[in-house]
Amino acid sequence: MICNPILRYLQRQTANHVFAQEDSQNEVRAGELSILWAALNWEAINTGAFIASYLAEHAKPTSKVVIAAGGIIMALGRALGYGD
Repeated sequence: MICNPILRYLQRQTANHVFAQEDSQNEVRAGELSILWAALNWEAINTGAFIASYLAEHAKPTSKVVIAAGGIIMALGRALGYGD
């Protein structure tokens, strides 16, 4: 559990916007920690790769994960020519 309120806010924003997941207060994923580490150490990171990897992993028929942040999905869909 992240106790620092600023880091907790950054982690929740990462979970909601980069990984498009429901608001989880008690769970931190490895990808979120990687992004937090990069931010704290002024390291460049390719968040697009994290998004693509996450979506590819959960596009499998066996995945039961709910993708909760429609804004990212809509932006990707529009960029690919869907929903015009």
